[in-house]
Amino acid sequence: AGAGAAAAAAAASSPAADVDPADDDGGWTPPSAEEMAEIEARRRARDRVSGAMGELLLQGWAMTDVLCPRADGRCATPLMASRDGATTKCVACGKKVLTAPDGRRYLEGEGGGAGGGGGGSG
Repeated sequence: AGAGAAAAAAAASSPAADVDPADDDGGWTPPSAEEMAEIEARRRARDRVSGAMGELLLQGWAMTDVLCPRADGRCATPLMASRDGATTKCVACGKKVLTAPDGRRYLEGEGGGAGGGGGGSG
């Protein structure tokens, strides 16, 4: 009887026994309406990009292992390359990717070519 009583006492005093999982939310609070709107906007954007990439894949484009060269670094979407390799673009930014004479990639309109005026080819 002593061993069983000791085990019961130990179980009763353990932290897991003191916490009712139904009552413990771990300090979580639900997102505000503003945060939910931002979450939904990100989800819609992600779905749009995924859908566009899927359409290009069905047309024979390839997903590359190179990420978008957006100047502010906020994109990080894999670039898509046409079947013949002549065109590379970022579907999230909606822009063609060009290559500067020094080999750097940049988005069309970001002026990454020689002299900052664009240039290069994709």
